[in-house]
Order: sequence, then C-alpha cells, then structure tokens
Amino acid sequence: MSENNNEQERSFIKEKIVPRNNVKRILKNVAGALGLGVLFGIGAALAFFASQDLLEGRTETQPSQQIIIIRDDTTEASQDTAASESRVPAQTSETPGRQGDEESRPSQSETKDIDRSTADASASYADDSTEATAESASREETATTGGADNSSDPAVSTPETETSQEEQEPSPQDVYKKIMNGIVNIRITRNQGTDWFDDERLSQTEAFGAIIGETDQDFFVLTDSMNIREGDKLSVAMNGYVIYGMLQGRDDRTHLCVVRFPMSPDPGDAAVIPLGNSFQLKSLTQIYMTGAPHKITGETVRGMITNIVDDIPETDGYKQLIYTDMTRISGGSAILFTEEGKIVGWVSDYTNVEGTNQAAACGISPLKYLIEDAMSGTDTAYLGIRCTQVTAYDAVVNGMEEGFYISSVEENSPAFTAGLQTGDRLISINDQRVSGSHVLQIRIDQDLSPGQEIDVVVERRSAAGYEPLTIRVTAGSR
Repeated sequence: MSENNNEQERSFIKEKIVPRNNVKRILKNVAGALGLGVLFGIGAALAFFASQDLLEGRTETQPSQQIIIIRDDTTEASQDTAASESRVPAQTSETPGRQGDEESRPSQSETKDIDRSTADASASYADDSTEATAESASREETATTGGADNSSDPAVSTPETETSQEEQEPSPQDVYKKIMNGIVNIRITRNQGTDWFDDERLSQTEAFGAIIGETDQDFFVLTDSMNIREGDKLSVAMNGYVIYGMLQGRDDRTHLCVVRFPMSPDPGDAAVIPLGNSFQLKSLTQIYMTGAPHKITGETVRGMITNIVDDIPETDGYKQLIYTDMTRISGGSAILFTEEGKIVGWVSDYTNVEGTNQAAACGISPLKYLIEDAMSGTDTAYLGIRCTQVTAYDAVVNGMEEGFYISSVEENSPAFTAGLQTGDRLISINDQRVSGSHVLQIRIDQDLSPGQEIDVVVERRSAAGYEPLTIRVTAGSR
C-alpha cells in the first residue's frame, strides 16, 4: 500500500522527452537574417549613391539652372545688329535656337544705359585730361615768373599735396580686400594609377579660382581648364569645411573652366566677384592682377595697361587682348580687376606673349557668352570659321571687293564638312546679316545651338564675279 502511494507521489515529476524539429527553426532564423541584410543593403546603397557626388567630388558635368549674363555692348555690334534688323527679315519664334535668348539680349533701355555710361566715362576722362593740362600750364607759368609765392594756389603741387595724394591712393592689398572673399584655392586630387601593391597613387595640386556667380544651391568658380582633367576630385576649404565640387563646363580653346560647388556646408563669407566691362578700359590706366602669376596664389600687383587690341579675329568670333607692364610666369592663371573690384581680364597661357613674361589678358566682355554656357552646363555652338574685314583700301590693293571674308576654315569642322571655303565673302547666317567679327560672335552666341541646321549665305568668286551661294550647315559644339 505504501509503495503504491510513493509511486503516485513521484509520478508528478516524471517527464516525457519528445524530440523537436530544429531544422525549421534554423531555416526561419536564417531567412529573417537574410531579409534584414537585404533591407540594410538597399538602404546603404541608396545613401551611398545619393551622397557619392558630394563625398568624392565627381567631375562629370551636372545640369544646372539657366544662368544669364548681360552682354556688354560695342559700337560695331549695335550698329550692325540694327542694320540687319532693318535689311533682313527677323528670326521668328518658331526658328530653333537657344532657350532664354530674349532674356540674354540687353533691352533698348539697357543699351542706352551702357551708351550713357560710356559717354560719361569718356566725358570724365576728357575732363581729367583738361584739368591735367591746366595744372601743367599753371606749373610752367609759375616757373617762368621766377618763383612767386603760390603756396595758396591749389593748382600748384607742393611736396605736402603730393604726399597727401600718395596717401590717398589705395595700395594693391587694400584693393584686393574688395575681392578677397571671392578668391579660392581649388585642391585637385588626381589618381596616377596603382603601385606594386595595387594601392592608388594620388597626387595633389592647387589652382587659382575666382567666384563669379551663385544660385540658391550652388556657387561657381572660374579657373584654368588646363589644370583639370576628367576624373579629378575637386575641393575647396571654406569656413572650416572641405567642400567638394563638380566640373560644370569648360572651353579649352580659351582655357576657361567653371567648377560648381554646393552651398552646403556653409561657405561662410564667400562672395561673388562681379564681371566688369572690358570695353570701357583705356590704355595708360592702372589695373590690378591677382592669382598665380608668380606661382604664389593671392599675390596682388598693380600695373599699367600699355595697349588694348579690341578686335583680333578668332574662330567663330574675336578676342580682345589687354597688354600690361606686369610680368607673369608660364603655367599660372590670374585675373585683371579694377579698383572697384570688378573682373575685366583673364590671364592664362592662352594669352602668353611669345618670348616674354609680359602679362596679357583676354578681355572679359567677349568671353561672357562662353562663361554663361559653362556656368549653365550647356554646350556652345561651333561652326569653325575665322573671318577678316577687307577695307576699301585693302580691296583696291588686293583686287578684291570690300566685305567680310572667311580667312580660314578649321579642318573637320561643321563649316568644313558643309563646304564653306577660304575666300568666301560671308553675307548672312539664318537671314541675319553678318558684317564683322563682333556680329559673327553674337549670331553664334544668341541665335545658334549645337545640332541646329542653319543657312549660311556667302558670295564665292568665279570668272563671272562674286556669285551668291546658300550652304546648309549643321552647327556643332566646341
């Protein structure tokens, strides 16, 4: 009896062991881990591609909003444009062309303002010359009269007044302060391949840059295109941050390049340096230069404009060259700027004076259409012709007719492929009269876009005289 009771008391601690199916549990855990891993990988990939441009500083051109730079007026261009509008039918809105053309063309009021500014500047220059002549005559009269007491005469220059004038004249460093927040050093990191251990060999150099524009999201830096290659990583150090940028546009013919940097992280006190009007410059006036003319970024020197050549034929237009008495070293780029702090010239190897270290610059006004395209990330139309003006005198000497002639056609260019020839007299492009290099550049700048088919009217010399020809050309991109 007692034994039965003991067995009943122990029965509650008896356990029946049943083997469990562990395979299903393991598979379930593995599937869950794989699912989480896939989700994490997708998230990481999205974050990586979203931030890769900023972190690595890609150099591929990225789209940007259209940037408009108001062109500087020239007498030849305005007169020829007015003449073409009166003689040749205007281009209709249905004709393909660059978007935003109407916005990029100065209005009549803007043109009048420019003309008034030029007139005011000329009048001021004449007044200054008159005053200087009067002062010189006064000094000569004083010397002739034998040294009368002229201490109270303001026209007579004394050592005290000369010292006062020198003190009032700003130093190059004082003028540089007006633009210093727009000057940057671009760090260029370049992959030179791999070493024996398959590690990247990186080189780093620095290039001079000037901030020339901005939007709400980005700012744009002008630099020398010869310093930058595809695949380079571009960065600037500003306000305690390293900001990576992207190549926005370039024109290797003029050594112009625009790099686009984001406004975030905060660039701090960075400021845009305005582009001035190089057409208003005059010889024998002071000018300033900063950049890397002597391999030292940020050095500022003051010099004199010795000569200005306004209309040098160039492919698809012209260039303006500004010669100075300052020196530079090959390989450095710089800007010419005025005492007011406006950029009026671009110094690079493109403007080197052969055989000398003389600093010469391309005037900024004829380059504005290239800068605008580079900032907007759009291609510039390209024909590939260089033209020259044959005056009445040249026509008599050379047995030609007066006019605007094609002096050279670049090989394999759109003009070359279409059949334009050296010696053709250029009449019009898409029914718009062309009578000079300034107008040619305006036509290509404002009326053409890459890939557009256009009608070029020329007159070609034959035994019977000059015969008109209409040649269909498909514009390329430079």
